[in-house]
Amino acid sequence: MPGLHELQAGFCQSVVGEAPAELLQLIAGDGFDPAARLGIYRNNVMTRLTNTLNAAYPAVCELVDARFFAYAATEFVRQNLPESGCLSGYGADFPAFLAGFAPAADLHYLADVARLEWAIHEIRQSAVLPPVPIAALAAMRGDPAGFKVRIKPTVRFLASAFAIDRIWIAHQAESRRDGLQLDGAGVWLQVEATEVLRIVQLAPSVWEFRARLAEGASLGSAVSQAFAISAGFEATSALAALFADELVADLSQGDDT
Repeated sequence: MPGLHELQAGFCQSVVGEAPAELLQLIAGDGFDPAARLGIYRNNVMTRLTNTLNAAYPAVCELVDARFFAYAATEFVRQNLPESGCLSGYGADFPAFLAGFAPAADLHYLADVARLEWAIHEIRQSAVLPPVPIAALAAMRGDPAGFKVRIKPTVRFLASAFAIDRIWIAHQAESRRDGLQLDGAGVWLQVEATEVLRIVQLAPSVWEFRARLAEGASLGSAVSQAFAISAGFEATSALAALFADELVADLSQGDDT
């Protein structure tokens, strides 16, 4: 008799492939073939997880058509079963999967469009926090280079060599796709959702500054990395703009990293 761990492992295997013979022998058929019973469960799981991915990546689905998306989703699910019963966070690794998915190799922009869709999916589920005013800086003590500026959880920063913002907008229900221009040298995007979704293109150095702060870098480190992008970066005005745009959720003191 297999132990509990072996049974669980065998059941997981049956969801993505053939069921072990030992598991089939333990299933009560009640007039049905045990393998057929597991097949019904497998189909239900695949359908539900594919629909979950479709809901998070509708533009990607449109870009490749529903049949190709279902194929890609099935291959993804077989390698990435959920680790939690809550499916709101399922599919975070789908963009990375698409980047290495050989049948989509010619669609160089696809993984980045998926990254944008996942960012939108996440921020729409994030808590809306009140912004911290710039006056709060006056109460801070110590070296400003070590300050940590926490960006609101409803904001994401993405950079791409492709015009993924225009691709995404073109695949919204109210958009027209004729005349879509995808030329350009790349985009540096700030994606924000409070009452409405906003996708803003930033200058590369400003994007670098804000993105590094969002990753947890200190103020000094973020400024240094922005200067590495452009010697003309204006740190004071960039910091003021961060507060003016109401992107700051918290301020704290820390080491310059």
